[in-house]
Amino acid sequence: MIISETEIAPLRHGTDPIRIAPEYTALAPMNDFAAPAPENYADFSRTLSDARKIFQEISLLGSVTFTGTDEVFCSDWRIPHRAVPVQAFTQFVPILTRRRRWMAMEHQGGGYVCAQTLMVATRFSALPGIQTLIDDIARKLHFAINGWFQSADTDPAVTRSYEATIARYGLTLRGSGRTHLQESIYPVDADKIATLTEDAEIIQLCQVSPVSPMILFLAENSD
Repeated sequence: MIISETEIAPLRHGTDPIRIAPEYTALAPMNDFAAPAPENYADFSRTLSDARKIFQEISLLGSVTFTGTDEVFCSDWRIPHRAVPVQAFTQFVPILTRRRRWMAMEHQGGGYVCAQTLMVATRFSALPGIQTLIDDIARKLHFAINGWFQSADTDPAVTRSYEATIARYGLTLRGSGRTHLQESIYPVDADKIATLTEDAEIIQLCQVSPVSPMILFLAENSD
């Protein structure tokens, strides 16, 4: 769905970034069966009180509907293996500029794994050479590893090949961006945005955003 700061602002705590989904690891002591059990019932109330405090302090986009990218990009994906470039926030969303068209989307990737990635994103136009490059990568990695390319660690050889291919165009993949690499999601580092596009606003957003954005090329999943 199309989303704007107008819809998000009431969910924020002041001007703080807002979390897209709960970070369940914050409650690990409650959900981890290996963790020692409370020694008495009084500890349960303390634990639940801590949990309630956690959820009060973290703003969530729980009331926002995320539209599948198969619907958002259906016209783009009529071109086989077309990869759509977006600037995306996948964990925390800062205050959104009103000059861009933002979308709350859910993207399916990872081949048969059908991993779902939630994001608030805005699309942009990549330079023709970069668009051709990523389209070619999407074509080659469609149904990669027989449909089981679900992360950068699935097959180190595939990941190294991807990194070497984008490096020839001055692009890199480091840090948190690697966590999104899978069939149908092809990330590049946001600090290389000027190599990707002439969209001055996107370049500026990558440079000044208080939350590190992701630059993702989204293609159709094989499954």
